[in-house]
Amino acid sequence: MKTINKIALVLMAFLMVVGITNAQNTKMMKKKVLFVLTSHSEKGNTGEKTGYYLSEVSHPWEVLFDAGYEIDFVSPLGGKAPVDGFDLTDAVNKKFWENSEYRHKVENTMKPSEVMVNEYAAIFFAGGHGTMWDLPDNDELQNIAAQIYEADGVVGAVCHGPSGLVNIKLSDGSYLVAGKKVNAFTNEEEEIVGLTKVVPFLLEDKLKERGVIFEKSAPWQVHVVVDQRLVTGQNPQSAHAVGEAMKELLEQEKTKYMKQSAILFPEEYTPGTTDNYCSNEVIVKGLTTQEVWKYLVNPFVWPEYYPNSSDVEFLNSNDKELYSDVRFRFKTFGFPIEAQVTEFVPPHGNEAARLAWHGWAEGDQETRLDVIHAWLIEDLPGGRVRILTQESQIGKPAQELAKTKPNPMINGHQDWLDGLVSYARSKK
Repeated sequence: MKTINKIALVLMAFLMVVGITNAQNTKMMKKKVLFVLTSHSEKGNTGEKTGYYLSEVSHPWEVLFDAGYEIDFVSPLGGKAPVDGFDLTDAVNKKFWENSEYRHKVENTMKPSEVMVNEYAAIFFAGGHGTMWDLPDNDELQNIAAQIYEADGVVGAVCHGPSGLVNIKLSDGSYLVAGKKVNAFTNEEEEIVGLTKVVPFLLEDKLKERGVIFEKSAPWQVHVVVDQRLVTGQNPQSAHAVGEAMKELLEQEKTKYMKQSAILFPEEYTPGTTDNYCSNEVIVKGLTTQEVWKYLVNPFVWPEYYPNSSDVEFLNSNDKELYSDVRFRFKTFGFPIEAQVTEFVPPHGNEAARLAWHGWAEGDQETRLDVIHAWLIEDLPGGRVRILTQESQIGKPAQELAKTKPNPMINGHQDWLDGLVSYARSKK
């Protein structure tokens, strides 16, 4: 029994294989959508008034509002945004304009400095010729859009609205639109309305300069392009379809978080069929998968946050971090454990990061113990990270361990989780 207890303690060092999507539902609050309007009210030196085009606001608004999304408005200067294309014979325009809540919002838009970026799942740049003067070089709005996009949000724009996209850069220095399929108000349409010499630049040409794959239809035809989480529409006629495309993307992104990833064990280690199994999980705010992962895959720092580990060494490599198939050895509770990595999936996009190894303690039929020990780390909405660790065990010692109350493996793995979280926070 003494030997069994020792080996049981040794077990505290491992955890599981990795996961696949599971149908465990988590409630996700439906985030808001931010509409960007122009503050510019004149078409160059023509004396003609302009602003945001009403139908390019009202039609996407109706789609998203009816789908249950709350919508806020921002403009470069804040306050009342100038309106163009004011036509209340359009039933949707009338519906929007006579909604007292949204009429108030559109006449009292936020300044960019007032926007709480993490509240928004999408940002939409409404059109109107005014956008050509005040959106392309607004650094604050560009930063807001980049943050929303890089947080897995949706970016939409219609007609002249894509003028607000031309200078948006992502954190890696690349233009958001570069290499993507995009459309917008075309050179031909600008020529038809007689403003090619009035606008500061031709939007189609500028987008092509940014490396987009520009798609277009004949003038005044409905044309919407979706590339990744970017939605663009060609003209006022495309506004409703842009709203529909944004809604579809938002629902797709939402369902990603309605499912949490799970660990998938090899068949012979399926929980409920082995001699012992345990699962530990934490969900914490203020950390990311990337920030946690780097301290998990470096076993040489484990002793700094998990006291029951020491004497780490790689058996077939001089590297300092774990990777697929690498064999390593370490001590836990003073006993040597040998293991081989069986799953190694670093953080990538929205996918969960996964690490698993097969670990064993040598012995005869009475004392031999084999485990699959796995980790799963994934980002959750609201700036949270989920860390899941599980272990499934086979062997006579595992049978004895399963009878122990409280289970020492549960306590040991919780110490490991808590230590990892504290360590990652201390290194920020």
